[in-house]
Amino acid sequence: TEIGEYAFYKCSNVTEFHIPKNLVSIGQYAINDFKLTEINITKAISKINANTWDCTGLQTVKFDANSACTEIGNNAFANETQLSSITLPSTIRTIGYQAFSGCSSLTSIELPDSITSIGYSAFSGTKLTSFTIPAGITEINETRVVSGSYDAYETWFGVSRYSNETGGWVRRSFDSLIELKFAEGSKCI
Repeated sequence: TEIGEYAFYKCSNVTEFHIPKNLVSIGQYAINDFKLTEINITKAISKINANTWDCTGLQTVKFDANSACTEIGNNAFANETQLSSITLPSTIRTIGYQAFSGCSSLTSIELPDSITSIGYSAFSGTKLTSFTIPAGITEINETRVVSGSYDAYETWFGVSRYSNETGGWVRRSFDSLIELKFAEGSKCI
């Protein structure tokens, strides 16, 4: 069962939306211009597609226990400026490019060690104060994960490449980032 692309595009008066338990997929731009403060992702959804959500006032995203979700697509929650709370399930493997870009109220996020790939600028424009690279990470694509936060233009994360000048992370113009670390057991390439 699925909701197709643009199904509820520009439905600006919707203030409540319950995802059916048997829903497997929600298409791009399907939930657009809603006035939701919370979204509960049911366990049957295996992927948050690109550009799925565009909600005025979205503050919290929750996943059901035993979630089947393995991917947060490109721009999935981009520019949700009031999003301050999200707990990702341990099934997530991939976070797409700019997935949380522009979420200017997001101050913390715990990434499960199941994540193997993070797209470029996935957390740019957030207010993250701490960021831990998950132990399972094998790929961080193309440009900075947290735009402006550190000198990581070459983000293949070879031990000798994470800073060109100091051999460590360089704090740059991203004022809110205080701590950047690798999870215990990281196998960065």
